Amino acid sequence: EPSWWLWWYPSARRRRGNVWDRLPAAARYVRTSVFAFIIYCWLIYVDIGISKVVFGVRHMEPHFIFGGGLESLQTRIALAILAAISASLFFIGARVRRTLTRQGLAPADINRVMLTMPPSRVSFWARPHIAVILAPAGETRRASDSPHDDLQAILRDGGELSGPLRPLGGQAAVAARQLIESIEHADRQIAELARNIEPGEEERLADKIEALAGVAESAPMRSLLEKQLDLVRQLSSRIEEAKEKRNRRVEMLRSLALHVASLRARTVPTPSEVSRISDNVRALCDDIAEQAMALDSVAAGHGGEQATVERSATS
Repeated sequence: EPSWWLWWYPSARRRRGNVWDRLPAAARYVRTSVFAFIIYCWLIYVDIGISKVVFGVRHMEPHFIFGGGLESLQTRIALAILAAISASLFFIGARVRRTLTRQGLAPADINRVMLTMPPSRVSFWARPHIAVILAPAGETRRASDSPHDDLQAILRDGGELSGPLRPLGGQAAVAARQLIESIEHADRQIAELARNIEPGEEERLADKIEALAGVAESAPMRSLLEKQLDLVRQLSSRIEEAKEKRNRRVEMLRSLALHVASLRARTVPTPSEVSRISDNVRALCDDIAEQAMALDSVAAGHGGEQATVERSATS
């Protein structure tokens, strides 16, 4: 991300301390609208995209808005779009100004927040009277697509901790890897158990048993079907139990990622908050380490039990 960049930028390439996601939504909208206005005017000026794709014109002078006259269809459409963007900027900008004024910001600071200050300028956004308008870092973080996204976030944010907090970042990274290993173990267990159950098998077995009820000569078959139904129900119960454990570990990983992100963002402004979040991170890491030890102690037993269940399901 360039140091002078004022607008949205892909999160993976942002500078450390970028506050774009923590800005008031209306301020982000103003910046985005200004960026759209600049790009649209540039497209009009250099005569690409709009005139050739939308209107199918092979050649047109760069200043076609004025050269075509107000009676031109493309001129009217272009002016309408420009007017819509300008009106949106005016009304949203006025609302942002009123809101920031009520929060005690001076006009010069309001202009910087709305447009002129890059989101990655940490020295500006860390000022106490500016930081109060920003959302807490943990509250704006969107849910990740996978546990590995949380792991990468913990590694990235934990690696940026400095001073006495650096060992805590390393502890969080170890705990996150333990959780990932536990989640992957649960995924494998669920997949192995699910291979032994066909979709709708429990319902089909129950229907067959009900159809054979009351028929004396079918008692041996009904007994066999009942045993198969019990086995299928046991497998289904184990799958649900494994899913619940996996979901709990995913939530722990997500919570750890949020705490580490908040810890990195709040190191300077609020030391008392840093202490509280640090305690939460340590407690989570200790809990994760205990669960990892428990998982290791029963892994061998589960392996033997799993083999027995698979043999029974196959037979």
